[in-house]
Order: sequence, then structure tokens, then C-alpha cells
Amino acid sequence: MNPPIPIFIISRNRALYLWASLDSLCKYTVHPHCFVFGDNGSDEPMVHEVIEGFSRRGMFKRTMLRAHNDPDLVEILLEQNRDLLGPYFVLVESDVMVLPQDPCWLTEFIQLMEEYPRLAMLGSLIDQSDFIDRDKAHALVPDLTAAQLDFLIKASSPERKLRRDERRVITPDATCRNPPGRLVIYRTAAVEQLFAFKIRHLTDSSWHNAFTEAGYSTGIAATVRHRHLSLLSLYDYPAYDQAARDWYFRERTKQYRDEGRKK
Repeated sequence: MNPPIPIFIISRNRALYLWASLDSLCKYTVHPHCFVFGDNGSDEPMVHEVIEGFSRRGMFKRTMLRAHNDPDLVEILLEQNRDLLGPYFVLVESDVMVLPQDPCWLTEFIQLMEEYPRLAMLGSLIDQSDFIDRDKAHALVPDLTAAQLDFLIKASSPERKLRRDERRVITPDATCRNPPGRLVIYRTAAVEQLFAFKIRHLTDSSWHNAFTEAGYSTGIAATVRHRHLSLLSLYDYPAYDQAARDWYFRERTKQYRDEGRKK
């Protein structure tokens, strides 16, 4: 019998989205799995109440609550839970809702990874109905600058144009250059080969580039769909801090880039 697939959930603030994400994962993940939860220094009190509530449900196998926003959280989670790793593991951000389907999203992910043995990284299709029209957004919050507005509604996201077709796995192209990294299954052997488990929680494009340079492929599962709740930040979290988010992504890849320059 194959071991349960470890699903690493990464969280910081935005308690509304965290509750919806955890509830969907808890309800709609059928394939054998275990959840490992990591919170990255949330300072919203409600976040901790949400975590406690799902802990009472018995959802988490393990939890890690960091005292501050740590760009190395994923590396630490993977290192400290290496005993759980089998052929695949999943990273999911806490603004993602999985949707009910048969077979479940995780079963479908695994079937595709086994059908395409060179796939190292597989994401899912976004529910595009959550994208907010720019004119509607501007009418709602006319005082925001164009840059602030575009950030909140992800106006330049290539996923606005991504279309499902007859393929079960969509290969990244000029329209969508890489699988978005918010709900992704990884092939453990490919990650181990690339990083010898000195894993950097890279941006999705850096993951994609590293895998393709090593002869692997990445893709988007056309048969798995998710909601990206951050598309609704204009309504729920209009003060969402872009500067803090951008700092996190810069720091997340800085050490990996520095190591590459030394080689």
C-alpha cells in the first residue's frame, strides 16, 4: 500500500481565506493523505482561532507555527517532515479552495504524474469566474492608484487568458509560462535530484526553469480546478500589503540565486 501523500499547507494572515481553504481541503481530499500545516508568523488573532478549530477536527498530522514571516518556512517544513515524503508531495497556499470532483483532485494529480513520468511539477486550472473586471473594480474603489488596483485584481495575470482544451495536461507556453505555484504536486525524486533536499521555496517560474533545464517537464492539470481567493482581496482585504508580499518572494529566491552565481 502506498503511503499517504503529504500535503504541506502554507499560511499567513487572512483568516477568512484560511478557513475556506482548510474546510475545502478537509472535505474534498479523498485520496490517502496527511496534512502538515505551517503558519508564517500570522499576527491576525482570528488566524489562530481558525487553526485551533481545524486542529480540533483532527485535520493536521503536524503543525508548525513560526514567530515571524520566514521565507525559509517550506524548506524547514520539508526538512523536518522528510520521514513523510513518498514519491510525491503537495504544496498548497492558504488562499486556495479545492473543488469537489470524482475522482478527487489529489487522485487526479497522482494519476497524471504516473501517466507522465517526466512531469516534475503539476499545477491546476484556476476558476476564472473570480477575476474582477477592471472597470468594475475602479468604480468600487476609485481612490486606489492604477498599480494598487491592478495588484489587487491581478489584472496582468496570464491565467485570465488560459483556456482549457482537449489536453489533460496543458504545457506552459507564451500565454502561461509556468504552472502557478499555489496548488502544486511535485515529484520527490526530481526535487531531490535538483536540490539534494536543500530545497528552496522558489517562485513558480524559478521551479519551472530549474526543472526544465534538468530535462523534466511541468504542466497544468486541465482536469483539476481550484479557486484562488486572493482574486477577491479587493472586497475582503483591500489593504493587502503588496510591499510585504514582494519582499517575501524576493527573499524566497535570493539564496538560490546567490548560490547559482557562485557555481
